[in-house]
Amino acid sequence: MKYLKINSFGLMLVAVPVVLQFLLLCGMLTVLWSVQHEAMRARESRNRVCRVNDCIVSGFEFAWLMVSTRNNVELPEVLRQIKEIEKDTVSKLDEPNPDAEYIAQTNKARASIGSMTGVAEQVFRQLKVAENSDERLKTIGTVSDKFFQVGDDLSAIIETEQKKRLQIFGLSSDDRKKVQDWIFIFIAVNVLSSIAMTVFFASRIKLPINRISHNLKLLSEKQPLLPASTSKDELGTLDRLIHSVANEVEKAHDRELGLIEKAADLICSLDETGTFLTVNPMAMRMLSLKPSELIGTKLSELTILEDSFAADELIRNSISSNDFQSAGLTLRKADGTSVETRWSCLWSDLEGTLFCVAHDVTKENELARMKQDFMNMISHDLRSPLTSIMGGLTMLTKDKAGVSSEFKEEAESAIRSAEKLIGFIDDLLDFQKLSAGQMPLEVESHNAATLIAEAFELVAALARDRQIELRHLDGAETVLVTCDRQKVVQVIVNLLSNAIKFSPAHSSVLVAAKEEGDNIRFSIIDFGAGVPEDMRVAIFEPFQQTATTRHQGTGLGLAICKMIIDAHGGAIGVSANVGSELETKNQGGNGSVFWFTIPK
Repeated sequence: MKYLKINSFGLMLVAVPVVLQFLLLCGMLTVLWSVQHEAMRARESRNRVCRVNDCIVSGFEFAWLMVSTRNNVELPEVLRQIKEIEKDTVSKLDEPNPDAEYIAQTNKARASIGSMTGVAEQVFRQLKVAENSDERLKTIGTVSDKFFQVGDDLSAIIETEQKKRLQIFGLSSDDRKKVQDWIFIFIAVNVLSSIAMTVFFASRIKLPINRISHNLKLLSEKQPLLPASTSKDELGTLDRLIHSVANEVEKAHDRELGLIEKAADLICSLDETGTFLTVNPMAMRMLSLKPSELIGTKLSELTILEDSFAADELIRNSISSNDFQSAGLTLRKADGTSVETRWSCLWSDLEGTLFCVAHDVTKENELARMKQDFMNMISHDLRSPLTSIMGGLTMLTKDKAGVSSEFKEEAESAIRSAEKLIGFIDDLLDFQKLSAGQMPLEVESHNAATLIAEAFELVAALARDRQIELRHLDGAETVLVTCDRQKVVQVIVNLLSNAIKFSPAHSSVLVAAKEEGDNIRFSIIDFGAGVPEDMRVAIFEPFQQTATTRHQGTGLGLAICKMIIDAHGGAIGVSANVGSELETKNQGGNGSVFWFTIPK
């Protein structure tokens, strides 16, 4: 029973009461059959007594026939009546299922009746010739002994049947008592079996379920579980599975704690007031404070005075939001120095706790400041001298300078190199400003055709040198776009410059603008070598170039274009020029379609 499966146990819960009910029903049916049998015997005995009484009545009819017969009655008629009385009396003693005692008694009574009727035939002959009453009485007296013998035999049958009936009545009383006993047993067994099944159910089902429920509660509360069940049934297996899950959860928790304790960032939890609840050991390395010294301290008390409001604001925003919130905070160390940190926080409604990760960004910020200083140096200490050099070289190329043609060509070459170098510096400065989010947009509504025409003017000289025709496709005149004019023109110029550089001579570069849903789509189409499919995403990353464009620029132009378009909330990409999008005809090479979209 200890290792009984639940399905077998359920079958037993159904089968045991059914078997008990069947056995009790069989017992009651047996008792009821006995009662019915005794009742049938009593009815048969009563019918026998009635028939014997009928025989006695027939005997009185026989006696009356003897007494009332007159001399004028014909003898054959009398004999016929005697035969009928005999036949009727004997037939009433017949029984479908007689027992041995009844058969013996009725045979004896039949013999007495036959003897009586045989003597009666002689008596009736004598009565026929009797002359007076005394002779008739004397003649009748000869048959009276036979008549009384028949009466005694019939009375013996009645007495026997009465004894049987008394015995049957006694048996019926016993059977009724048995029926009552069986009904009581039936009720008692049902009650006891129900109690037994309830106790068994409680011990095999309810108690294990309660144990499993309690273990699940302990598991949710991260408390030690009760010992695992040794039962081999399904509930025991489930309880052992819960213990297995608890062990895995504990191992995962230990691994998490190990990762948190060894993490290079400050990991902590705060309550809704910003008070530290838990802190990992990184606090000692980052702030020179033990975790126990931080617990109970508010975050705003740990920051420098200028960032205390930002700390409170971070906590409020994190609690009111279901997403990560971040902020930069400068914290005071135990020695009085400060450390710059970047906090990422997430509020848990379930635990009522704010989970935070603080990353030390002191070196990163210092590096960023050094980078900014370097960019400022490039902007002022390098770009300004180059501009002055270009001015001087430009003056030398004028006719009034009086220099030789060879020197003039060298000066023009130096100017082009200086312009290229300044372009590199401008790209680097723009990339840095866009990466740092320091280039705000001045958004206004502009005509797309005007933007394209302005870009054409800026690249016209380059197109003439490369013998490239710039064509503006119809449709842009009615298109209005909301954007920063200077930035979008810069994007178009950059894409046009690339298209001109990598298109074959005497080919065309096409520009189109059209409405596309909720966006304005610009397309720059060339008929050059095209962009390999595996590079169509990578070329928009910083310093990424294809094999044909390598060593022809800084690799920042397309990255700057992507940053500008992303700042506008748009998208940028490149596809192969298959001549279907704008119904263009390929003029050599595969070609490319550089496109970007800006929301209306």
